[in-house]
Amino acid sequence: MSLTEKQSRLIEDYSLIENPLERFSALVEHYRKLPALPQAEQIEENIVRGCVSRVWVAGGFQDGVCHFRSEADSPILQGVVRLLTEFYSGATPSEIIGCEPGFLDALRLTDQLTPTRRNGLRQVRQRILDLTPR
Repeated sequence: MSLTEKQSRLIEDYSLIENPLERFSALVEHYRKLPALPQAEQIEENIVRGCVSRVWVAGGFQDGVCHFRSEADSPILQGVVRLLTEFYSGATPSEIIGCEPGFLDALRLTDQLTPTRRNGLRQVRQRILDLTPR
């Protein structure tokens, strides 16, 4: 499934929840259940700079697509960061580079974050870009 299709699916599925706060909570809870980043990968090298909370993003490239894993010490950020890393996992480098996560604004998820956390989310996106082979 392409990133464009993933975005459309996320927007379609979660728009069914009309209340933005309930939608945000549902997404966070769903994505927090994804597997944690192994402790061995929660190292300084994988820390996302510019986040108030501690956030780690690790990635790899295999069979033409990228895979990302993440962890955060804040439960809310853990869900949001895993949503972002799961969204980009399985995509080609050109898709990742060319696709902004517009679903975050479309679903009003960023409205639920403080300015500091929104900045941290931008840093997570940059970390994903930095891990993407060119």
